[in-house]
Amino acid sequence: MENVEEAGVNGDLKNGEDAAKKDSRSKCGKYRNGKESVSKKQSKAKPEDENKSLEELKRSLNSVTSAEEKITLLCEKYADLLEDNRKLALALKQSEKRALVLQTEKEQAQNESSKVILTKGRLENLCRELQRQNKTIKEESLARIREEEEKRKELSTRFNVTLNEINSLMQTNAEKNSQLREENKALTDKFKIICEQYEMRELQVEKLMKQNQLETKLSETKLAKVQVELMQEKELLLRELSNYQQQLKQTAENEDVLRGQIRMYSDKYEEFQQALAKSNEVFVNFKAEMDKMSKKIIKLEKETSSWKLRWEKSHNALIDMIADKQQRDEELVLAGKQVSQLQRLCRTLQEERSKHISKLREYDEDAGKSQPAIMKKEEIDALLERQPKAPMPLPVIDPVPIIDDDGEINFDPPAENSSNETAAANDTVTVDSEQTEKKNSIDEVTVSTNGSASASTLNDSVPEAVVEKPAPEKTNKQSTPTPEKKKAKEGGRKKKK
Repeated sequence: MENVEEAGVNGDLKNGEDAAKKDSRSKCGKYRNGKESVSKKQSKAKPEDENKSLEELKRSLNSVTSAEEKITLLCEKYADLLEDNRKLALALKQSEKRALVLQTEKEQAQNESSKVILTKGRLENLCRELQRQNKTIKEESLARIREEEEKRKELSTRFNVTLNEINSLMQTNAEKNSQLREENKALTDKFKIICEQYEMRELQVEKLMKQNQLETKLSETKLAKVQVELMQEKELLLRELSNYQQQLKQTAENEDVLRGQIRMYSDKYEEFQQALAKSNEVFVNFKAEMDKMSKKIIKLEKETSSWKLRWEKSHNALIDMIADKQQRDEELVLAGKQVSQLQRLCRTLQEERSKHISKLREYDEDAGKSQPAIMKKEEIDALLERQPKAPMPLPVIDPVPIIDDDGEINFDPPAENSSNETAAANDTVTVDSEQTEKKNSIDEVTVSTNGSASASTLNDSVPEAVVEKPAPEKTNKQSTPTPEKKKAKEGGRKKKK
């Protein structure tokens, strides 16, 4: 387009220059012809004036008789002719100066007229090109508007279909879509307003061009009629041309602005299409992630239900264990009290035993002389050693559940409690063995002596606590943990992980 415009402008310039040259040539020829006609008239008028002046001189000379008067007349005539000649020379110089000024003015007027013609040709060519460009721009804009309307319709139909399918999941995108529709409506309204403004400006440009044509015609007629008013009309035309040039520049700038707006709106429309495509992709990815998350949630719910059942079982087992531990602690306290009482009783029994043995020895020494069948002390000791000792069964204590710092449940009893319990059990065993030995020795003594008095005294001396309150026997429970305890252990380890 720019090359075409330059070629058109160059052609217009050449045509204008040729026209200006032709006009200047024609005017110069007219000026020369006028000069020649004036010179011919002057040449024709000179002999007639000379003849008249000669006839007047002859008459004046004939009227005068003396030669001196004739000489004076001739001198006066010669002086008048010299003054006339001087006046004519001055008039010639002034006329020549005026002619030169008029020629310069004429040349300036010719140059200005040639410039006006050139500008007129340029303006006409520019107007034609502007009309062509306006037509092409109109066609392109209409085609683009139609294409954009078709695309917008297609996109609106697709968008409505997708909205109908995704209304349940895309409530938040509905507001964005409504905003985008409002923006599209605003854009269409802006496009309509721009088109109307563009048409109004085209009408204004056409009116201005018509006015320019009328004014150029008037200027040509005025130039043909009056050359004096050329300067005034020239100034007016120059002012008008400057105004029109400014208006043309403004229209060109407005056209550039409008084109930039059209490009901007097309870019925004493309960005809108890209945003729609991205939103569709995001929705598909979101749907896939939602399906995955729903499957994971179902699995986790199953695992949580299983872990909940395990936790309830382990919790119930812990409650049972704690209750058992409390019962066993109470039993251990009672057993400790009983052991302390038994130790006291054992000490008292040992003291009584030593006393009774000393008495028996004295009795044996006294009765040895009269009754030789009584058993000796060594035989009694041997019999006591031969009798098997019946150890008392040790109480087996179930392990107490202990929760470590790591969150695991241990069933091993603490070292201090186990050592104390074993020591207490050993004490009870020793006490029970001593009690059995004392009873056996007392029975043997009573059998050997056959004396009812000694047996009765021994039985009376034994306290009732030993006879009536035997050591409590506890049923042995399995020290191995139950399957419920194992499950509780595994649950604690998994929770720790």
